[in-house]
Amino acid sequence: MKSHARRLHARSGPHGSTCVRLLQLLPVLLVAIGCGSGGGDAGSAEPTGASSGATTAATAPAADTQSSKAPVAAAPAAPVQSAPPIRLDPPSLDFGFVAPSSASTGTVALVNTGATPLKILAVQPSCKCTTISDLAGKEIPAGGSVDLEATLDAQPAPGPKRAQIRVLVEGYTQVVTVQLQAEVALPVRVTPPYINAVEGKNQTGRLVVQATDGKPFRICSAHGLPPRYLGFDPATEELRSQYLLEYDVADFGSRLPRYFVIETDRPDAPLVDVLLRHENSFPAINIRMKDYRIPAGVLATGQSKEFTIRLDNRIDRPAPPINAAISRSSDGMVEFVRQEVDAENEEVLVTLRLTPKASFEGFLYLPFTIFAQNGQTQDLDVFAKVSPGGAISCPEPASAGG
Repeated sequence: MKSHARRLHARSGPHGSTCVRLLQLLPVLLVAIGCGSGGGDAGSAEPTGASSGATTAATAPAADTQSSKAPVAAAPAAPVQSAPPIRLDPPSLDFGFVAPSSASTGTVALVNTGATPLKILAVQPSCKCTTISDLAGKEIPAGGSVDLEATLDAQPAPGPKRAQIRVLVEGYTQVVTVQLQAEVALPVRVTPPYINAVEGKNQTGRLVVQATDGKPFRICSAHGLPPRYLGFDPATEELRSQYLLEYDVADFGSRLPRYFVIETDRPDAPLVDVLLRHENSFPAINIRMKDYRIPAGVLATGQSKEFTIRLDNRIDRPAPPINAAISRSSDGMVEFVRQEVDAENEEVLVTLRLTPKASFEGFLYLPFTIFAQNGQTQDLDVFAKVSPGGAISCPEPASAGG
């Protein structure tokens, strides 16, 4: 019995002491696991053997949790927060002076200055006035280029014309922007292209009237009145390609014209107009027009001439049908002729007939009104030059200041 007790004591001695020590360390292990700090420090204080197994059992759930997580797939590369390495050649398309309602075409090369190919995703112009070649899906090789062809349609009225083309490239958040610009001008242009006379400003001023081709010409009238030259006497000096004129808004009286018109002796620019911005120069808008500038050119004395006005005809804002037109001046008549819808350009083309009074000659600025079937009306102005046989001629020049 004694030997058996000694053997039992010998077997239980070491393990019994281990159990006591585990019980003593258990609160420490629980605190360590609960705080999420791991079991490194507690494990280093534990003996080997049974205590090692207890530590493994305590930490096993954490190991199982980690192993149950699905592997994370690699995220796709984020787009580069910059513009692609593309150089424009030339840097922009500048068409210079262009005629009203003309179309100008140019080409710009998109040069890939990077070390890898670039794929074009989309090419978008900023307005309907610009048509472009289809480059979507095209690839620009490293060091290579592709050509972008663009056509810019000029507006009917003189003045600056600007547009943009945006090129989106795969893998880049910023677009490449191609700038297009032109100066819509008649062969004779006026600078500045408008008179800003609102709120009593610029009631008098100066205008530069210049031939864009440098050819000498004569100014016949300034809105039907003798031109007021500065530094030039037409009676004694040779004709020039550029003149400096004075204007005075008071010359127009109580009814200000929308356009101040300069009459010249050039067949390609008999009438050159300048927009006059004033509270009393622009009519109330009842019927929306594509253009409120209505030149009728040159007419022979006693003859009629047809001209066209353009109504805005968008899907969400269709133009009303026009059925009549009348003049508001005794200097001539305006009659409705016909109309047709241009769906592609979202406009209605209304043809009218201008007939000056039989005895009328000279510069004609005629106010008139169009009438729609729905009862709407719109006041407008048409201007023209009336001369015997439709000749481009000027009266005998008077001395400067006359």
